[in-house]
Amino acid sequence: MSDFEDPELARVLGRAGGEFPNVNVAYERLQVRVRRARRRRATVVGSATCGLLLATAFLVANRSSNSPDVQPSDRETFNGSVPDDTVNGSVPDDTVADSAPDTTVGNTSDNTTNDSNGSGNPASSTPTTLASPVTRVFAGEGGTITVRLQGNNLTLVSYAAASGFSVEVQHSSGDRVEVRFESTSHETRIRIDLENGAMDPSVEEQDN
Repeated sequence: MSDFEDPELARVLGRAGGEFPNVNVAYERLQVRVRRARRRRATVVGSATCGLLLATAFLVANRSSNSPDVQPSDRETFNGSVPDDTVNGSVPDDTVADSAPDTTVGNTSDNTTNDSNGSGNPASSTPTTLASPVTRVFAGEGGTITVRLQGNNLTLVSYAAASGFSVEVQHSSGDRVEVRFESTSHETRIRIDLENGAMDPSVEEQDN
């Protein structure tokens, strides 16, 4: 035995220093910590992704609820009246409504009436207030018509046929205005009736 080898001293030093570290145990503990960290990171990423998807779905639903529904029409025709300045197609200049219609009707006669003394006095005139005339334009595939309502009377002011259509006026005044536009393959009937002092339009389209 060497003078430098002391078994008792070696045992004392071994007890003081503890067991020799086990590399496999340390590596296994490190793997457990790594797996825990990965699970925590996956949980955080998944939560953030779910939050982003929910926010996107909320924005899409909000936009869908605020956007109006648009229904396409099968044919670009007018089934009613349109303002004078928004007629689909050209209308002759003479179809424009009078900007300042007469609202009073008076007696313009120069006749004189004799009183009980036989003296001639000018006949007095009493103005009568009438409702302002209303002029509207109605259009169909075959053409357009302009109708004026004054009092309880409808009047056909003018009409304009589309290219390839002929015109036939059925009624031009009174309580009804009716015009027919006809081509070789199509017919348009525009009829305006007087109902309760207002215009009641009807536009019929028919293929021949």
